[in-house]
Amino acid sequence: MSVRNEVVSLITQHFGRGAALPAGDEESLLENGVLDSLALNELVGLLTERFGVEVSEEDITPENLDSVAGLTRFLQSKGVSG
Repeated sequence: MSVRNEVVSLITQHFGRGAALPAGDEESLLENGVLDSLALNELVGLLTERFGVEVSEEDITPENLDSVAGLTRFLQSKGVSG
């Protein structure tokens, strides 16, 4: 499974309770109601658990965590492939 598809699966499984994923991979997960600040913290833990990456405080930025595309690029920059 591609990194992007794994990201989509992770978000859908854990945060797809009320809001559908945005149509575009670059669209904000926060602005579209998929994530809130508490879910963002949970997401960081899930990324560590599922992909084995360390997420530092410096990594917690909108560019890295606020869209499917951003998450995919971030994980790939941490060496996750697929």
